[in-house]
Amino acid sequence: MHILGKVLVWLTVVLVLAAAWMTSTALGVRHRWLTSVETRQQKIEGQLKDITATRHRVRELEERRQQLVHSWGDVWTAPNSRVQPGGTGAIELGVGASSNLPQKSADGAIPTVFVFGEEGGQSKYLGEFAVTDIRPTQAIAQLTRRPYAQETSEWPQGLYHVRNVLPGHRLTAAAQLQAQQTIADAHIVEQRQQLEVLNGMVQASQAALDQRLAELNGNPDAPANASEDVKDGLVLSVKKSEQTRDSTLTQVDQLRRQVAQTYDEIVKTLQSNLDQSKLLEKRYEQPDSSSAASRATPKSEPLQTSVR
Repeated sequence: MHILGKVLVWLTVVLVLAAAWMTSTALGVRHRWLTSVETRQQKIEGQLKDITATRHRVRELEERRQQLVHSWGDVWTAPNSRVQPGGTGAIELGVGASSNLPQKSADGAIPTVFVFGEEGGQSKYLGEFAVTDIRPTQAIAQLTRRPYAQETSEWPQGLYHVRNVLPGHRLTAAAQLQAQQTIADAHIVEQRQQLEVLNGMVQASQAALDQRLAELNGNPDAPANASEDVKDGLVLSVKKSEQTRDSTLTQVDQLRRQVAQTYDEIVKTLQSNLDQSKLLEKRYEQPDSSSAASRATPKSEPLQTSVR
């Protein structure tokens, strides 16, 4: 074989090996690119689904935000707000006409707003207020109802939030709570009146008890011309009366015994006299029966007495 032919053969072999290596490398790169493209396509499809779901969620949140804005109306932040002294329910708002706060209309209607106070990072509902006076950066608002006792002293100072509309269910809940508060206040007033009546009854009962105790135990500060029962009391007077009664009963018992003993002695004396009388009659008795009959004396009966 010619030398040139040998060179071409070996060159062909080298080129074939190089072509095989380059082909395998190209196939590997192609496979990697296809895998990457497929992975990226799947990722893009997942991201498109997420974007669709996010857009749907954003649309729902926007609708809800619009509903909330429609329900709650506009809101104004009123810094440096404070409660007017006197407990009348008036407050000074740190926002005014320059912030488009509602003003008195042409027909003279006074606008109302709903005020919330910031306290410790929480919002506290103060109530519905009528804007009675408005300035560029400040406004005076008056509570539309009569404030409860000590209510204004519990209102916070500083940052307030003012709204021109509240949702219907919030207004209903506030009205129900106000009605319950009114009923509770009426019950408290009634219970206080009952308590005053009961306290009066207790005081009257205590006075009657003191009087009865003074009657029983006596009154050392009684006037000098008062009776012994008033000075010593019924208890001591009864004890003295019982002692007098016991002493009297003892004397009566002694007298009863003396009367019984005297009665026995009298009965014995009478019986002795009767026996002696009979003995004398027998001694001087005559034999003449007629004379004896004429001188006969009726039989005397012993004296019957009883001691009770």
